Amino acid sequence: MRTANQVGAALDDYALSWRRAREAACLDADPQGGAGLAADLGARRVECLEEQAAQFEGTVELLLDADKLAVSRALRTAQDLPDPGRCADVRHLERLPARPEDPETRRRVHEHFKALSSLIADEHMGAFTDGLAGARAVLTEAEAIGYAPLLASAHYRVGAFLEKLGKYEEAAEHVLEAYREAAVIGDEEQAGYAANYLAHIEGYQLARYDVGMRWAQIGEVHHRRGGAERTLREAQRLDVLAVMLEMRGDLEASLRTHERSIALRRAIADGDKSLGYGLHNYAAVLEAAGELERSRAARLESIAILEAHFGRDNPTTAHARFSLANLERDLGHYDAAEAAIREVMGIWARSLGEAHPDYGDTLNALGRVRVLQGRAVEGVD
Repeated sequence: MRTANQVGAALDDYALSWRRAREAACLDADPQGGAGLAADLGARRVECLEEQAAQFEGTVELLLDADKLAVSRALRTAQDLPDPGRCADVRHLERLPARPEDPETRRRVHEHFKALSSLIADEHMGAFTDGLAGARAVLTEAEAIGYAPLLASAHYRVGAFLEKLGKYEEAAEHVLEAYREAAVIGDEEQAGYAANYLAHIEGYQLARYDVGMRWAQIGEVHHRRGGAERTLREAQRLDVLAVMLEMRGDLEASLRTHERSIALRRAIADGDKSLGYGLHNYAAVLEAAGELERSRAARLESIAILEAHFGRDNPTTAHARFSLANLERDLGHYDAAEAAIREVMGIWARSLGEAHPDYGDTLNALGRVRVLQGRAVEGVD
């Protein structure tokens, strides 16, 4: 009930903030209201707010469907709505392209932003194939319209679903397009998101560590320019950078960076799914440093957070549980490891398919446990 009330409060606060921003835009456009913005920038300010309204509408419709989104995930979704104050940023408005003049095309842009917001449900439920189809449909429309903010959002969402499906090279191409579109129009928030995601895909998924670190550094530029140094986005950037440091073998620097990220997450939103991700990655470095019991504690906290947000059967939660299974094996807890691996196998078979590389990893892991149990002849049926 407490979290549900927080969701309602977050939506109410956002609606009030957006309404005040819209009223301020109207006053600036009124010759009696003061100097205001130049006419063209005033129009772009209104258009910027209308795009945010579309995302707000899509989010509200999504949150009203209790079957599609857990309440805990709903809170983060509500908190992630774009800041209306950005639409008063003259530098942002000067770079923002004018929306299409045709009323029907403008209506379509509005509906496409709503559709992209609603795809959060597919990500949450692990329906990555359906989500990708929906995102591709919006991208096709966005390419026909040619409106940069919509193109950036659509490319980003397509890339996100491709990454979830293990198609990392193609995912990187789409997220790079999202970055390019956002950076050209000076959208620091979207460009920062894309840079962070490219750091993850290039550095972690594709093991191109130096490339990943460069994208993490580029993400910092956009965060600082956009005033986002004390945000979850910055915590996520630190987390990705810490992973790159680990991959390069600098465990001490990686642990320090992870600890900065986790402290920032706890200060901003303790218990948020973002903290679950941070603890998951922190545990991996502790494990590499030989601190297995500390790693296990971090993994258990991570799983508890992710399960509260996504559910036990979600692929993301399963990924964290699979890491715990491998750690249990290293600690000699073979029965616990086997039980966790079998659970993850079932989840990934249903959500990702048996051709996905993650499913293959579970087969290898189960085989290793069987060998350690002295049951190698049983295979991995």
